[in-house]
Amino acid sequence: MTKCNFSRPHRDIGGTPLHPTPRGFRALAVALAAAIFLPTSAAAQMTGEQSSSTTYVGYYGVSHGFNDRLVIGNFANLYIDRIGLHSDVAHIEREEAGTYGALGLSYALSDAVRVRGTIGSSTDNDSILPELLLRGSVQFKPGGGLILTPALTYRDYRAGGSSTSPELQVAKYFNMAGDDGGYWVAQANGGLSFNRADETGWTLGAGLTTVRNSGLTIGASLRAGRMAYDTILEQEVRSDIYGGSLSLGYRMGGGTEIYIRGDLADTEFYTVRGAMLGLKFRL
Repeated sequence: MTKCNFSRPHRDIGGTPLHPTPRGFRALAVALAAAIFLPTSAAAQMTGEQSSSTTYVGYYGVSHGFNDRLVIGNFANLYIDRIGLHSDVAHIEREEAGTYGALGLSYALSDAVRVRGTIGSSTDNDSILPELLLRGSVQFKPGGGLILTPALTYRDYRAGGSSTSPELQVAKYFNMAGDDGGYWVAQANGGLSFNRADETGWTLGAGLTTVRNSGLTIGASLRAGRMAYDTILEQEVRSDIYGGSLSLGYRMGGGTEIYIRGDLADTEFYTVRGAMLGLKFRL
């Protein structure tokens, strides 16, 4: 197996992109969108769930001759008593376009524990989106504004290969001195990616967001990781990845929220710069 050290896109005769674009780009984009949409109050997050629908669009420029990325999607959560219904749809335009969809079901075992299962698939594509996605997670709220969510995700791709990714997300809500009704949210996450590569991929991230009583929201985050997977030509893709984000949002009446987020990510093969705009409505 050869090391992948080229710096520009390569295509086979059929036009299939063979460059080292991370399979997790769509997951990263959706995660970024989800991370900036916080509950409208800490009390609501601690005592119950909020039904909502979030629509977002993002555009990302990529260096070294790679195609830019356009991401359009929506994810929604509807809670009825202890049951939660979840949906996630996204479309990506890039060297190889594709559309992804997933449905999830969750159940609150108690006020402090909610279990969730998700199944997803995508339109025909070779490697950017999984043909099958299975995900299970458990959310714990032990008190004191702390939320812990361990999860396990399995992805299987049409062109061959699969990955299994355990991860942990942590969020801590705390009050803001001098701003009645405002609060802070500290977030952290980490995960591993196991596949046929001889190296384990990993990711770490942390962020801090201030939610003001006036409706203004400001956030920043940093992330680092390691890409480790093999392309459909059996080329090894190995690269460190570093990035950061800044977000600005405003909470309007009726629970409507609008956000814009700028992102930067750098790898050995390319640099990604872009922004995402999102709008969230209560259901």
